[in-house]
Amino acid sequence: IVFQREDDRCVSCGTTEGLTLQHRSNRKMGGSKSGALDRVENLIVLCGIENQLLESDADLAREGVYRGYKLRSWENPLEVPVQYPDGVFYLTERGTRIKKGTQ
Repeated sequence: IVFQREDDRCVSCGTTEGLTLQHRSNRKMGGSKSGALDRVENLIVLCGIENQLLESDADLAREGVYRGYKLRSWENPLEVPVQYPDGVFYLTERGTRIKKGTQ
């Protein structure tokens, strides 16, 4: 569902190569026990390069928060929009996206 929503492209750079799922809200060490973090509104598609940079570079992690790629622990994925190349969108529980300002 997530790959379909993202049209099999990296949300950040648009490549179709080396894609991976990115948890917007961190799974933390040991992973998610409840499965709530694996819900479609908490997942985006990034390429391996963008994912690695987002996870390893503090400046890029801050940029990721600004773009909605990463969330602070208290933030709800349904309430924080994601910046795409074609606009800013809220992600839904149904695996779709709604352009900000059109809800």
